[in-house]
Amino acid sequence: MSNQRNEPNVTIPIVTDVVVPGNPEMKRLAQEKLAADKHAALKFQHRISEVESAIGQDESKSLSRAHAIRAELAAS
Repeated sequence: MSNQRNEPNVTIPIVTDVVVPGNPEMKRLAQEKLAADKHAALKFQHRISEVESAIGQDESKSLSRAHAIRAELAAS
């Protein structure tokens, strides 16, 4: 078994052609679609929040209700 650390000319292969830059038009279209999807998701979350507040249901109330149900079950 040879010790390669002591050899003065150790060759380390380097791969440089792995990533191809790609089509700039395709990249632009993909970024626009991602931005549109993110915007739609934010609008959807906002709408859910509006509906929850309109019916009086928010996360703190549902958590407190779940805690009360667990307490009743534990007391039984």
